[in-house]
Amino acid sequence: NCGLFCPSLYTKVSLTIAYVVLLITASIGNILVFLLLRRCKSTAQMTFNYLIMNMAVGDIIGVFSSAILAVSFTFVGHHWISGLFGEVLCKMVPFVLTLSIYLSIWTLVVMSVDRYFSISHSSKKPMSRKVVKRSIVSVWFIAAMAASPYLYKMQLRETSDKSECRSLWSEDLERHLFMSRGEEIVKFVLTYVIPLSVIGTMNIIIGRTLSSLKPINDCKIQAKRAKRNRKIYKLLVS
Repeated sequence: NCGLFCPSLYTKVSLTIAYVVLLITASIGNILVFLLLRRCKSTAQMTFNYLIMNMAVGDIIGVFSSAILAVSFTFVGHHWISGLFGEVLCKMVPFVLTLSIYLSIWTLVVMSVDRYFSISHSSKKPMSRKVVKRSIVSVWFIAAMAASPYLYKMQLRETSDKSECRSLWSEDLERHLFMSRGEEIVKFVLTYVIPLSVIGTMNIIIGRTLSSLKPINDCKIQAKRAKRNRKIYKLLVS
């Protein structure tokens, strides 16, 4: 009984090839990002590059962990590795995958704050390396705390013929459902409400700052400013 998902051998091979290509492409792409950013010698730009590198790390972690889950599900379905190693994987793979998602989201939040200070408070010093590094540590802490429930709720259940990795808060059904609802609310707040509120607010302030700049009579300077503002607006939209 293969349940709802019973792929043919052709499908399994095709999906595996797709996962491998995705894994290689993502790895090469993020490694190139590292190499290119390390060549930048500007102190102001380097602080922002640290954030991009941090997000690249999160992407690599996410691709590897999601590939493990996808390939294992493709070949063995809900069956899981038994024993201590299987129990560790059962907890760590979802934890690491969720960690990577929070890393990317909250790094974007810090990037929006960094852009805000660079544009709206251009007369002041940008975020220093020390501040950015502390922000990255904070992002990792937030991501680890947000993903930590997976270390508790993911449990390996073994029977005589198979092992399954299940999400289970409690043996009591009502308590399990209550905790699951609470978890979804926390996820929604941490992945959508707070990040979108911060990023949206920063972008609105930046947009107002750019639109409130006093006009300059020099046509060349006006053209340069307009070109710069268009680039910034594209960055904010992306």
